[in-house]
Amino acid sequence: MRRVRNQVLEELPPRVTYDEVFQMTDEQRVLFDRLRKTSEALPTFDGNNNDNDKSVIEIDEHVFTKMRKERDLCIHPCLVDPTIERTIEKSGKMKELKKILLTQLGLGGGNDQMRNRALLFAQSSKTLDIVKEIVIDNLEGVTCDFFDGRVNERDRQRVLDRFNRDDGPDLLLLTTAIGGLGLNLQVANNVIFLENSWNFTDDEQAMARAHRMGQKRTVTVFNLITYGT
Repeated sequence: MRRVRNQVLEELPPRVTYDEVFQMTDEQRVLFDRLRKTSEALPTFDGNNNDNDKSVIEIDEHVFTKMRKERDLCIHPCLVDPTIERTIEKSGKMKELKKILLTQLGLGGGNDQMRNRALLFAQSSKTLDIVKEIVIDNLEGVTCDFFDGRVNERDRQRVLDRFNRDDGPDLLLLTTAIGGLGLNLQVANNVIFLENSWNFTDDEQAMARAHRMGQKRTVTVFNLITYGT
């Protein structure tokens, strides 16, 4: 027989999920619409409305490669076009993340024993790097640590122990593939998905890193969803 978590652990606090839906920036939307049409012959304009003007770009990509680029663009357009400035103003998702950290979680201050702690999941390390560079590094008093494929196996327990201390970092930045299974991180009472997994069960396992035996507070889950994608 299959027993679900809330039947076995009756004392487990509730879990609340919010879908945070937001708009792209104008620059993201232009690039996103262009990327969606790369399998077509896109018109180019020379100012004379010449019907014979066609782009000469031919794209032959596997559908998942194209979808990955679309997801990267939703994170920050610099992941698709490196010439784009790496600033928070260029990304609707980064601006939404900053709002959540400051207003809904109130990170970076308050009583150390009752302060909010959060796990932030992404699919790749480059996404986590963008988050730290343009969001966290510009928030005074907010601390974080990484737990992804770049952390040597012999150092991983040290990272987890540091986060689980009462004075540990506010945020732990994880990739779902590395941090989604087998970890006890119930010191965190918030889970943020900057990008969700293709397989929803991976996200369920990731949420369970915080929503598990030993958790004393309600666990709040935030899914950051870009409108119109």
